[in-house]
Amino acid sequence: MLELLALALLVAGHLAIQWQLSGYYFTLKDGTIRWLPIVVSTTPALLFYAAARLILPNILSMVLVLAADLVLAVINQQKLGRINEVLSWTDLTETRENIHVVMEFIQPTHFAIVGAALVGLFIAYRLNRRVDNTPGFLIYKLLVIGFLTPLVFNDHLVNAEVLGKNNAYATFLKGADLKYRRSEWFQNSRIQGLVMHVIQTSARTMPRAVSTEELALAEATRKKPMPPVERRKKIVVILCEACWSDKTHFDEAYEPLRKLGFKGMTGVSPSYGGGTANASFEWQTGLPANGVLNGVVYQEYAGVMRKSVDSLAQSLRSDGYQTITAHNYRRKFWHRHEVKPKLGYDKFIGLEDMNLDGYQRKRNTWVDDEFLYKNVYSYIDSNEPVFLYLTTMYTHAPVWHKEGDMGRTDFGTRLEHAVQRVAEFAEYIRQRHDATIIVYADHKPLMTDYFLDSGVFSADMFFQTGKNDEGYLFREDADQKIIGSVPVYVYDKNEATVDAFVKEANGLPFYCQSTLFNKHFVGASVLAQQFALDKGLCQLNAQYNYEAMKQPYPSWLYRMSLFEH
Repeated sequence: MLELLALALLVAGHLAIQWQLSGYYFTLKDGTIRWLPIVVSTTPALLFYAAARLILPNILSMVLVLAADLVLAVINQQKLGRINEVLSWTDLTETRENIHVVMEFIQPTHFAIVGAALVGLFIAYRLNRRVDNTPGFLIYKLLVIGFLTPLVFNDHLVNAEVLGKNNAYATFLKGADLKYRRSEWFQNSRIQGLVMHVIQTSARTMPRAVSTEELALAEATRKKPMPPVERRKKIVVILCEACWSDKTHFDEAYEPLRKLGFKGMTGVSPSYGGGTANASFEWQTGLPANGVLNGVVYQEYAGVMRKSVDSLAQSLRSDGYQTITAHNYRRKFWHRHEVKPKLGYDKFIGLEDMNLDGYQRKRNTWVDDEFLYKNVYSYIDSNEPVFLYLTTMYTHAPVWHKEGDMGRTDFGTRLEHAVQRVAEFAEYIRQRHDATIIVYADHKPLMTDYFLDSGVFSADMFFQTGKNDEGYLFREDADQKIIGSVPVYVYDKNEATVDAFVKEANGLPFYCQSTLFNKHFVGASVLAQQFALDKGLCQLNAQYNYEAMKQPYPSWLYRMSLFEH
């Protein structure tokens, strides 16, 4: 009887957590209850309960699984509220670097939740300490584990070819609309349930093997020459962390760049509030970050990328350019220390490598971008041609609220400071060198309540709204062109080329803007960008569909560009 009570409480508690905290879809759009998916979504909880029951009593096992379920849901809410990304397996396993970011967002309520979970575990242990491992019951528990394991870990077994690609359960999942949506993590977590989603993301999605015909197509694409350009000796790309503005909000912050002759336009980031690595990936490779690949690309794929991937830096290095990248934050975060050399950079300068001249970071601030620029002047002033890719940090989240201003004062002050630093660096280069410079914001800052209040976002874009930037969940069909719209500024002494680039690239996703930047200013051989130009994938009007635009980028293109094949 106590066993049945524990199971009933486990299922009820698991479903309640999914309902209240995880945005789980219990019904279809027409209101029909999703009975079968609801049952399937409980299988991870039941499996972990059965596993715990091998060594723990029933009540304690039930509370332990629900406590873990609750903690995962809270972490997921926090991540969604901060960077609009769903929790994944590697978020839990890459703790050494992720913990530094997590600590920036810890709140008293989180300690209260963990404390309550620990109290619950203690009470459960006191209520029942007996573990029933009689031979009959032990065999029963092992049979349950044996039955549930392939159901929960189906994607891992298929990837390992233990069950084959067309096993009965995979067919069942597809028929019940429960197949793992590898490229739609936000939607997948709501259809599968958060715990099942996290388990599924531990089976990394890889582009399929390349066929003979696709290999021939790739080689033919590589041989097609890029349009001839007047390439500058210094090519500088600056990713300005969260440096957002539009025509009516914070526009004055970018006046220092406009005074230097920079021309502005907008681009579309694949991220919101965070996920800088994906924005950077698109600009450097010309490939959409979310499509064939999933999650934070650097984190998910750093270890399996080949030693030399196709990128702007790689191509320019082969053409004799010195390739330097720098970021005033920890080298290892998002595995940049692994990915940057593979992208073709001769040198990666992280915060640990920088001379900070006795600088002491103030509380609630990041290291001033001034030190980012100070540490790369020597490369700019060398006689060699240089490709420089910089990532700033000063405007990084969190944005601090003051007297109900929804973060506007703090962000506006830091934005003006960051752009002024960019302008000072750009002016130094402009006066001394023949250069092309582009500055782009990687994503909007995490100011969701401000964007909603000021009309940048509309209420119908959200599945759930919150307060003070937390608890907001975008609808799966919310337009990324609005969510990801950010400013981009470009400078080159040839104003006609700048005008042509701005006219062609304005309002497009980053991977297309990078492709067109290459077309107009660089002329580097980058497979994905050569493919996009050959197929006309970036010749679109402002009414394009963001999700549909990624579809023509085939799996083989990712394989040939990034991985061994």
